[in-house]
Amino acid sequence: MTTVHHAARQGCATAALPAAEKASVAAQLQHLIDQHPALRGRASIEFPYQTQAYACQRVD
Repeated sequence: MTTVHHAARQGCATAALPAAEKASVAAQLQHLIDQHPALRGRASIEFPYQTQAYACQRVD
């Protein structure tokens, strides 16, 4: 399991962002956590992280 904040900071979707944009993503995530009844007040939130890879081969 990985924490939501860790994933937001280190995930491939945000890793290449400039620092200001990473901070914006983190702030939006924190806002969601603060507002959502199932997430509010929790010290940590875990979610399963799954990577999928596919390989294709052209058939002639």
